[in-house]
Amino acid sequence: MNLIPQLKKEHVEIMHSFESIKEGVSSGKSGDADLIGELRELKRILVAHLDLEDKMLYPALLNSDDKKAKDLGKKFSEEMLGISKVALAFFGKYMSESISDLMKSSEFRKELDDVIKAVTKRVDAEENILYLAYEECCEK
Repeated sequence: MNLIPQLKKEHVEIMHSFESIKEGVSSGKSGDADLIGELRELKRILVAHLDLEDKMLYPALLNSDDKKAKDLGKKFSEEMLGISKVALAFFGKYMSESISDLMKSSEFRKELDDVIKAVTKRVDAEENILYLAYEECCEK
């Protein structure tokens, strides 16, 4: 498996899912089944992505002889724990609510925006810093 291309592909899927959900909520056009289905699919993609990073990316960096890569792996791994907790709490909180309530909820919209911003920032950092370090130290 080409790890970095796979992770980048998953980033595209994650961001596309977030935008689709946000657009459906903003336009009020998401039906119950559509929005719940999209939230479930997004959660599935995120969990699989995090699992792949935990099993392949972080261990490779942490076991590297390159101190910079090792430090980045440790830092990003620790930060990801916090982001994961926030994202999974978001799904846990809202996946059991009715869609009509979510569509009216300013709290849901704000939390959705917050999660999107956090994940977008993380994706940018991974692709511009972490993945480059991985490619330099671990794909030789």
